[in-house]
Amino acid sequence: MKIGFHFGTTLYRYSPQEQIAVARRIEACGFDSLWSGDHLAVPAVMPLRDTAQPDLPINKVDPNSPTARVIFPADEPMPDIFITFAFMAAATTTLTFGTAVYLLPLRHPMASARAIGTFDLLSGGRLLVGLGLGWMPQEYERVGVDFRSRGRRLEECVRIMRTLWTEKEPRFHGEFYSFDPLRFEPKPATAGGPPLLIGGESDIALRRAAAIGDGWCGRQHTPESLRAHVARLTAMRAENGRDKLPFIVQSRLTPAATAAEARALQDAGADHLIISMHSFDKASDALVQIERSAERVLGGLR
Repeated sequence: MKIGFHFGTTLYRYSPQEQIAVARRIEACGFDSLWSGDHLAVPAVMPLRDTAQPDLPINKVDPNSPTARVIFPADEPMPDIFITFAFMAAATTTLTFGTAVYLLPLRHPMASARAIGTFDLLSGGRLLVGLGLGWMPQEYERVGVDFRSRGRRLEECVRIMRTLWTEKEPRFHGEFYSFDPLRFEPKPATAGGPPLLIGGESDIALRRAAAIGDGWCGRQHTPESLRAHVARLTAMRAENGRDKLPFIVQSRLTPAATAAEARALQDAGADHLIISMHSFDKASDALVQIERSAERVLGGLR
């Protein structure tokens, strides 16, 4: 089992030197990965989410509710995730970097395939790509992409990227994108491209992960709830004839997690656990937490 840290967009509040220090500390402590989040076009006035009902659509959130919150401020730093990863990858040697999640439907798939493939090549295959649809219609409006078709767009973009990464003269004709034969070099270091993990907890998200994903990005789960999700994914993958292919199940841990909790999730089917670091606004606090997690989690596992 692999274990890493997920910073959401908190990582981008750290200075470049602090980002390097965090990546090196994670690697030096024996952890496997560093994960971060992604947005492309955040509106000037952010919509609200209901923290008591996280699955409630944002257009149905009561702004007067005591649990209504802005998930992150509109002026949150939001640099390009793959350039940021490349900066940290150059200062590390074994650390894997993961997106959780990259909003693929917002971009042209050829541009995404180029950025992802280039990072995978230059890092020597140290990349896991968690993909998601996003929850903010306003972000889609800002880039001129239809929010309602984002699920079909993601599926088509995945097919396009794999075509670009594997074929000598790729061509594609689909619902949203079409192109005649072209050359797309260089190819990623990882044969076929880096693993693509599909995020989401809904039935359709699980079905998408089973049908086209190399893995699944989950939220924080109990062993019981994770086991149920893994069983559903296994059945869905069998329905698609993909149950013999490699598949990564990712779930999350709190900063206070112990080795026993990690082992229980591993027994429930987790392959890769990530410790949530969203609340650590200061890099100095994050560095301390990484050391504590090494004692609490790795110390009991390895």
